[in-house]
Amino acid sequence: MSADEDNAYFSDGISEELLNVLVRVDGLQVASRTSSFAYKGSELGTRRIAGELGVSYVLEGSVRKSANTVRITAQLIDAVQDRHLWSATYDRDLTDIFAIQDEIANAIVSALRSELASEGKPLAAVNVQADTDNLTAYDTYLKARELFIARTDLPDATRLFERVVELDPGFARGWEGLGALYSILESWGIADRDYTALAGKAARQALQLDPSLSMPHAVLGMVGSSRPPFDWPQVLSHMDKAVAADPHNATAWLWRSMPHMQLGYFAEAESDLQRCLQVDPAYQNCVRWQASLALLEGNETRALTLFEQGMAEGFFLNRALDFLPALHSQGDRIGIRLILDRYDVDPVLANAIVASFDHPGWQPDDMDALLARLAPGDLLADIDSGAYGNVQLLLWFGAFDRLADAAAPNLPNSHVAWQRHPQGWFGSPQWKRFVVKLGFVEHWRRHGFPPHCRAVGDTDFTCGRPEKP
Repeated sequence: MSADEDNAYFSDGISEELLNVLVRVDGLQVASRTSSFAYKGSELGTRRIAGELGVSYVLEGSVRKSANTVRITAQLIDAVQDRHLWSATYDRDLTDIFAIQDEIANAIVSALRSELASEGKPLAAVNVQADTDNLTAYDTYLKARELFIARTDLPDATRLFERVVELDPGFARGWEGLGALYSILESWGIADRDYTALAGKAARQALQLDPSLSMPHAVLGMVGSSRPPFDWPQVLSHMDKAVAADPHNATAWLWRSMPHMQLGYFAEAESDLQRCLQVDPAYQNCVRWQASLALLEGNETRALTLFEQGMAEGFFLNRALDFLPALHSQGDRIGIRLILDRYDVDPVLANAIVASFDHPGWQPDDMDALLARLAPGDLLADIDSGAYGNVQLLLWFGAFDRLADAAAPNLPNSHVAWQRHPQGWFGSPQWKRFVVKLGFVEHWRRHGFPPHCRAVGDTDFTCGRPEKP
């Protein structure tokens, strides 16, 4: 309910801090940030909001910050009975910010304790501990986290997170946030430094300061699957530790689904994505990866339905190119053109891509000239990380030998291994070389083949088409 846009990051940050405390209280089911923040400033009534979120109680309030003081108002409402259970106003110095969070969280637990007693849900007191005594570092952390979550200004978010750990090198969550940010920068086309290596260093520093954190393990899992050589057991081990440390970390469930999907363990990937959406039903990237998984399993109808669902919510770019062959099979050439245009694909290159769909197996004579049109900075080259664009084009243009022998596999383009278009790729000798290079076969022999694959003797293997209706 705060009106000061300049301090919106602070009020949002404090709101999320409270949410993250309450979500860990046994006996409470708390709506996710993505779902609940959608009602920020909403004119809908409390009962309507509660109904849409599927909750019985609503916490609302405001945060007003001025210089070194803060006023926080909060009220807890029983949305079913339409009555106030508790309200309070706190006027404090900002140095007391963690103490205020502790008071508010415990006041909420106390107010709900008697309400839920009849349901046999005893609520234990909570404890909010200050993990930095540097107020400037904490304020900068909240600002950096908001930019990171919104993906609105990642260079500025980087500058701010780096400032956080400079101000307080012992602030574990500062290192956690920096590592998470570093881990996605290259996938957003920012590659002026080796951010993958920096992500690993930041994540390890965070765990050294606070071994209980979840996100650094997820970051280390992503780092391990981002470039060869791949240690898939170590990748999955980090992802397992991430979800075990915080089962409410929706991003950890999403990120664990990715190596499962890469390795062909599609049932495990689907289970992770379902858990992601149970934690955060409005997490559109989880929906998009569900759509990508449906493509790999041959269910184009489900894939396009989920893809359209994301589009309707304004979620477009992530892996949108994966859906071009499915759109072509549905006869939607205009949709293909619109997506390529949204990616700012060079018109000559766009025509060649469409031609490759019209004439499967066609290889353009001017392959290198076409690839050269994929300039650094283009969305097709950068949005889905590094060499993704070139790898995807080599596949569509039927250049299987070049794809298998020259491409440097990384997190996004390893999914090319399971793509169903064009015909002739899956199961080909080049496909086998590509899968071996990714380290899949070595992992399968040690830890089990996915259901659609099996060993053939001691040196060979075969895979059928994964199918799910």
